[in-house]
This record gives sequence, C-alpha cells and structure tokens, in this order.
Amino acid sequence: MELSIRKFEIFGLYEERNVSIDFDSNTKIIVAENGYGKTTVLNAFYSVLAGDLDRLRKMPFSKIAVTFNEGEPIELTKESLSFDLSKARNSGVYHHLRSNLSEQTVYTLIQLSLTLNWSDLRKLPIYIQSLKKLDASPNNLRHWLKMLVVDLGDNMPDMDGVKDVFSRIKSEFSLNLLYLPTYRRVEEDLQTLGMNDDIEIKDDHQINFGMSDVRRRIKTITSEILSSSVEWFSIVNGEMIAQLVEGFKVDEEMYISVSNLDAIKIVLDRIGENIPARNKEQIIELVNTGKILEGHDDLVYFLANLVKVYEQQKDNDSAIQEFTNVCNEYLVDKKIQYNESNVTISVVRVKNNKPVDWENLSSGEKQIVSLFARLYLDRSEDLAIFFDEPELSLSIEWQRKLLPHILNSKKCKFLFCTTHSPFIFDNELDSSASDLAVYVEEL
Repeated sequence: MELSIRKFEIFGLYEERNVSIDFDSNTKIIVAENGYGKTTVLNAFYSVLAGDLDRLRKMPFSKIAVTFNEGEPIELTKESLSFDLSKARNSGVYHHLRSNLSEQTVYTLIQLSLTLNWSDLRKLPIYIQSLKKLDASPNNLRHWLKMLVVDLGDNMPDMDGVKDVFSRIKSEFSLNLLYLPTYRRVEEDLQTLGMNDDIEIKDDHQINFGMSDVRRRIKTITSEILSSSVEWFSIVNGEMIAQLVEGFKVDEEMYISVSNLDAIKIVLDRIGENIPARNKEQIIELVNTGKILEGHDDLVYFLANLVKVYEQQKDNDSAIQEFTNVCNEYLVDKKIQYNESNVTISVVRVKNNKPVDWENLSSGEKQIVSLFARLYLDRSEDLAIFFDEPELSLSIEWQRKLLPHILNSKKCKFLFCTTHSPFIFDNELDSSASDLAVYVEEL
C-alpha cells in the first residue's frame, strides 16, 4: 500500500512538550518507558483519525496536526472542541437529561449531535442507551439536544469547522480503524476502551478481548458456511432435475473435480444423515479406486456439483484454516481444531485430544486467539491497527512473532504500535522501531 500519512504532530502535550512523528512506511513502532506518554500519543493519533471527540476533549494538548502525502497539515485545536455546559444549567431540558444521564454523557451527546448526521447519530450505542435511560423516543432526544444548543448560544464552538476537519481526514485515510488497548482485563467485555462507563464507541473501531467475542465470530462464519451450503444444495437439486430430463452432460472439469478424495469426503459429510453411511463408503471407494470415472456419469455430475458447493465456501474455509494455524503457533499443550466435515472449531489437549473450554485458556492465549479471530474470521479488510503495549501477558517468544503475524494476515495495511519491550521488534520490523524521545521537543 502506498504511504498515506507523512507526519503526526501534537503541540502542547501536557503543556510540556511537542511531539512530531515522521513516517517513511506504513508500520511504526514507538518505544518508550512507562510513564513517558506513549499511550497518550497513540490515543491521540487514533482519536483524531477516528473522529472521537470525547477522547480528544479529555486529552491535554493545544493542537493536533496530521499531514497526508504531500498535502498541507490538517489541524485541530483543543479550543475548537470545548464548550462550557454550565451555561445551560438553568435550562429545564438540561435538568431533565441530567436526572438520568451523567454530565459527561450530555456533553458528548451535544458534540455528536453537531458533528454527525441524524442517521448515524441514532445508531450509536451511547444514543441508544441514553434513550433507554430517559425512556424517550429518538426524535424527542434529538429535539432536546437542539434546545440545549440554543440555550448555550454563543458559548458553542464552531463545530462545522471540526466536522470539516474530520471529513478531510476521512477522505485522505479511508482504512478501517482498529484500536487494541493495553490488555489488562481479558475476562471482561471491553465496551468503552478507557472511557467513562456511560460512553461507548462504534464496535467496528474496537476489539473485545473476551472469549464471548471469539465464540460470536466463530458462530457467524460457521453458520455462513452451513447456510450457504444449504442454499447451493437447493440450486444443485434444481439442476439435477433438469439433467434428469435432458440427460447428463459431464465434462472434463467434472471428472477432475471428483478425483479430489478429500473434497468428496467433506461434501458427503456436510450432507449429514441424509445419505446412508454405506452409500458414503461406496462412493468413497469408487473415488479412491478411480472406478467412478467408468460408467458413473450421473454420480460424477452430482458429486462435481457438490464439490462446486464446497468451493463456494473456500474463502471462509481458508480463513478458518489460517486462523487455526497461526493460533496453534502460540498455544501451549493445546491446539485449535477445525473439522471441515461438520464445520466446527474447538480447542483440545494435544496429548489426549480432550476438549478445552475457551474460557480455560491462559490470559496470553486469550489475547492471541481473540486478536487473530478478529483478523481472520471477520470480513473487514484494509485495517489500520493501533496497538498499545502488545507485550503484556505474552512470553518473549510470542512477542517476537506477534507483529509479523499481524502484518502477514494481509488485513493490516497500517500499523502503529507503542511498546517498552525490545522483543516486540526483535524481528524483521526492527527498522520500523523508534525511540519516542527522538520525536519530542521539550517546552
């Protein structure tokens, strides 16, 4: 992918320093000791690209700038994001909203109402949750927010200018953003990623390190395989009826496809109990001996079409295989198995093949499995990944392998990572690592 971001800058960070990071590739690893501000830099970078107003408002900076390709810097000032909500505290609408919502939530709702169109605003989790707490209709809350903006009057910043900044950024950087926070609470569903419990952001911008998220992705992709198989079986049955009337026409490609014994076994198993076991064995024997090519054109036609059904789901099957292969490089005394015949994914002990519950994986294993489930089992392509301290909970060997595996997934087109571990870049990404101090100017 062509380099899109040339420079990211933060001015007045903590009122102590300026940060100016140059990019010569789409992979950047920032190295610094704990407490030096690397997580704040990553959060600011992610937030300005994501248009996350609430996070940006909480961050200690005076101005942020992003430069794309050879263009001029696109700048956002902290002042442009802020307004004084206290000016509306005499408003009846304000008191009504505050009876069920936190002040921070009200603040964020006002910001979002000014920067998002109505169709996007009403879909946000924070908007939906607020409706439930207020027991209000979407249009009522929209009307109340408009009234608050009127009450605030001249105190409101130029949100049209802010909207324009984010629009320009989005037009320059169209990748799907994925934020991977420091891994601390594996067992919990991380719905807010460092924000107040009242606040949420879009699900497609975050990762959930809990195993419930992994199970959901597995169910989605396996259900898609099974439902697609049923749909294609119906199509094949229709074609079979036509061929029974007109006579079977078998071509060379069909003969070749039924010679693939592994594929034949899988498609027969996916039919399930609708075909007797003895008939399956007879078919497998015919394929195995090559006798199926001698006077069995009707069966060749039918099996070739079943293989075609299987091929329709090859992308999903391959994605699952890649997921299991990469995860198995990390699991200890365990492995993930994909049964193509019955379309199931499970964890088992290596020594005895006994099943292991996903929840019984170690914290490091859960981190690995949830990350690669997101990369391989989700259809999202062209990801820009922001990874904060991936080394936590991972062994030294795993640290060395992790980022190369992420890039090798072919899903990640841009990677920005912060770390204090030298083992994270003790690999082919060594040239992409830089000390944060190199980019810092103390004020």
